Amino acid sequence: MKLSVELKISAGFGLAFLVLTLVDLVAYQSTIQLSKTNQLVTHTYIVLDSLETILSSITTLETSARGYIITGNPRFLAANPTMQESIQRYSQALQTLTANNPLQQERLTRLNQLLAEKQVLIEETLRARRERGFATAQQLMLTGKGLALMDAIRALVAEMKETELGLLNQREDTSRISNRQVLFIIGIGSALGLSLVALASILVIRHLKARRRSEERLSASHDVARMLAEAATVEEASARLLEIIGRHLGWEVSELWRVDSRSGSIHLAAHWQDATAAVAEAKETTQRTSGVRREVLPDRVWASGQAA
Repeated sequence: MKLSVELKISAGFGLAFLVLTLVDLVAYQSTIQLSKTNQLVTHTYIVLDSLETILSSITTLETSARGYIITGNPRFLAANPTMQESIQRYSQALQTLTANNPLQQERLTRLNQLLAEKQVLIEETLRARRERGFATAQQLMLTGKGLALMDAIRALVAEMKETELGLLNQREDTSRISNRQVLFIIGIGSALGLSLVALASILVIRHLKARRRSEERLSASHDVARMLAEAATVEEASARLLEIIGRHLGWEVSELWRVDSRSGSIHLAAHWQDATAAVAEAKETTQRTSGVRREVLPDRVWASGQAA
């Protein structure tokens, strides 16, 4: 079944609208997924930063305690409350951030235990320095328990960071893939939709031109019929016929040539030209003057019997 032009145009615009709508939906879903992936990437960076802050805070506590034990100057302990608060705050944050990761939750529980033991040991050493002097505090430090706890804390933090870095790499890869998919879908879909719109537009233009030509032909037929009914002579009809045909078909000049049966030559019977067209020379090149024949296009066509 042959589709009408109107149906083709409607189908073209409808298909273009459908494609662009689907592209928007897919792009919207992909954008949401990309946003979620980026949130997970940010989440991982927050976990890594929290672990680094906890390790930095416990290290600062140990360094401050060592300074106080060696010098007895309490100024070394000025930052201790802040560091203790930081450890507690970021440990609680990690509890929430790793809630969906059982392995990290297990490690965090062990890390909190080690941190608590380390802080208790620091407080015991500081108390010994204040109450019994440097020698007693030194003996506690030389047991190596504090060093072992710090090594265990660093090792456990390193494990947790390694896991998070693995997740970070996966999430960044997913983010890059999602980003490329979104750009690809938008690019291909938009190109396809615009192509369909352009095709439908071309069909519209062609259809309008064809309709205009049909209307012009129909109008010309009506004008010719009316002119033939009104014309008194063949000469009058010929001149008006050229004008009607020329105007409706958009010609700049039109001529009617007739054959002289006695001489076998042709002569110009009627001529019309558009007043706005710069074709004044057209009439001059096709007219005969002073009885002299000119080698013009109609003569060559008549003599050769072939179209030029």
